[in-house]
Amino acid sequence: MPMSSKSQSAPFGTFFLQVGGIAALGLCGWRVARIQLMPGPEQALGEKLRCIEGPRGDILDRDGKVLATSRLCYDVRLEIQANEDMPPQLATDLIAALELSAPCSPERQRRIYGYLRVPKDENARVDLWRDKTKKQRRGFQWMWERPIVRGLSDYATLKRLSQLANDQYLYERPRKDGAGMQSYRPGLFRLHFDEKWKRLQPLEESAGHIVGLPPRQEPLARSGAKPRSSRFAGGLEAAKLLDERSKIELPERFTARGEFRAKGVGFAPLASEIPKARLLTSIDSSVQEEAFLRLAQMGRKAGADTGFLCVADIESGDILALAGWPSYDPCRPQPSEGRRKIQFLAPTHQCFFVPGSLIKPLIVMEALEKGLVHPGSLIDCRGNLSQKEYKFVTPKGLVRIISDDHAGRLVPLERVLIESSNIGAVKVGMRGDRQFHIDFLRDFALRAQPRLGLPLLLQKDGQPRQGAAPSEQTLRTGPYYERDEGPSLSFGYALNIFPLSYLEAFVTAITGRRFHARLLTKAARPGQELQDLPEGGLGRRIFQKHHSAWLRQTLSKVVSDPGGTGRLICDKESSGWLGGKTGTSFLANNKKGTRRYWGSFVGFAPVARPRWVAFCVLEKSPARNFYGGKYAAPVVKDILLYMKRREERSRRLASVR
Repeated sequence: MPMSSKSQSAPFGTFFLQVGGIAALGLCGWRVARIQLMPGPEQALGEKLRCIEGPRGDILDRDGKVLATSRLCYDVRLEIQANEDMPPQLATDLIAALELSAPCSPERQRRIYGYLRVPKDENARVDLWRDKTKKQRRGFQWMWERPIVRGLSDYATLKRLSQLANDQYLYERPRKDGAGMQSYRPGLFRLHFDEKWKRLQPLEESAGHIVGLPPRQEPLARSGAKPRSSRFAGGLEAAKLLDERSKIELPERFTARGEFRAKGVGFAPLASEIPKARLLTSIDSSVQEEAFLRLAQMGRKAGADTGFLCVADIESGDILALAGWPSYDPCRPQPSEGRRKIQFLAPTHQCFFVPGSLIKPLIVMEALEKGLVHPGSLIDCRGNLSQKEYKFVTPKGLVRIISDDHAGRLVPLERVLIESSNIGAVKVGMRGDRQFHIDFLRDFALRAQPRLGLPLLLQKDGQPRQGAAPSEQTLRTGPYYERDEGPSLSFGYALNIFPLSYLEAFVTAITGRRFHARLLTKAARPGQELQDLPEGGLGRRIFQKHHSAWLRQTLSKVVSDPGGTGRLICDKESSGWLGGKTGTSFLANNKKGTRRYWGSFVGFAPVARPRWVAFCVLEKSPARNFYGGKYAAPVVKDILLYMKRREERSRRLASVR
């Protein structure tokens, strides 16, 4: 009997159903096995790539030690959904995980325990049942979120916190039928890990002024996000090269629960391998720390408002230390420290000072080169009103009174510098004419802003900011040159200049060759090799050798001579080895009726063949008995002797090897 077509197709339909059922069971089994073998946060259902910005560039010292770098860290947040307080065991485990990196204070422990309680304040919690009927109310009613830790970078702690998301914390309560106890879950908790790059500066406040303020700490921006403005107040952090960041693609994994995103946990150990920009400086970390220590000690002793100390290698032009005081940790600047402290952040190219008597060696050197005086010249430093005041009458009958605290007699030219005579300096300077002072400002470039490879300060018209000094036009045609600009320039009171501009001019005078300091030695973009930057040091000769040699010997007597203004720092070790010039100046503030005083000292060593130069400026307002030879000179002496002893120690170690 023939079979119908319906009965013939039945076995085939049953076969396909069986195959489909077996495949479905196999898929479900594979899925269950995958979840069981990969518990907790590692139960990845899917994966996709996301793009984040790499870290800011590193700032390194001359030996490759880190001055500023970025570390990947996390802000950990706790999110809870519950109807009642969470078990205390959760807080105990959180505290145990956090103590893997740092101890938790009792106050912090109490705070973490408090995070697990349902907030009583309605503004501190979210009602998940709001605007829902009774039949729609499911799950937990309250949700709240609290920060657990900020800036966490310890890998062991991160790993332990990520494992806590797989744990269950239960309460026990009596069963309804009275047959023993039953466990129940009072709520759900989630841990959120928010990535960010944390800026670290190992030298902290020792290098705060030269490194500068880092950008605001912000979460990592996704690709295409608009960059936020950063806050800088100068320093190395202002270099635009550091803002060039690489792009990093990271896997973003979704767990079986669909609640936890593994946003880079486990990525922290690899942060050092990410390509980033590098900036190699001439700073020596050990010299920088020693310079800041010496400056801070003297600043506190003198009661100064601010201070500045620079140490440089004359042969290479490398700036070995550039310290400012008072300082702060650049990663944690305190707003309460005041605006004035922030303004003194980068004294290399933001702050001015009146050089005063520091200008006298430069005036004498220019006069020697022009033939207006010679080393054996006699200068009449006597005043015609008293021993300490000189009534200077110009050829046009104008009167200017110059006061003096030192030499009041007929003295050789070197005594004008040794005893720092204002009258003597004015008489030397006024032997020249208007062109003399024009050439003086040109030869020493006192108006120029030091070019250290950093962004220059600009004026409103977009031109680089310059120090205050009489213009060339004023010196050529000004009606008050004989009474005002000429005498004032001759003893340093018509200038308001950058400290490093003076340092470069002083080294030019004692060596006879144009000197340029440098702070940046090499630079590299992300993923590229370091490239050499323009060198500094001594350039072409502009003054004769014998004039520079005479000036160095004279400045050594400022320290070693019993009548020298730097005699307070003279001892067996520094006499004949150290030379320098003291300076004490002031600037009147007509609005407040007070004066700002600067006590300064610039020193070099050794005298015969200068290797190092150091320059210290302390500012105080108001002040009494505040002199550069008393407060600034000891700082320079100590740091130069430190350089000498360190080099001797290195030579001994090299000879032993």
